[in-house]
Amino acid sequence: MTALWNSRDYKDGDRMDEFPERLRRLRESMRPVRSMTVTSQLMGLSPDALRKYERGEVEPKMTALKLIAAYYHISLDELCKMEEE
Repeated sequence: MTALWNSRDYKDGDRMDEFPERLRRLRESMRPVRSMTVTSQLMGLSPDALRKYERGEVEPKMTALKLIAAYYHISLDELCKMEEE
């Protein structure tokens, strides 16, 4: 399966191919750090969903994005465009 990220450019030069890395950093910033499988299940996703999103193998659908944002208590805007600080 080919990731769809590479061909999608977003405004302000942000590319959706950066999303998998941002998602991984977000998961790892939480303490205690949980595995992708555990975090995925806590979000209400299938056990391997987060792994596929973090590797860029699958593009999350809006339903999954909402679950991820809710789990981390952030908006969809924050989830999809986290700026480096």
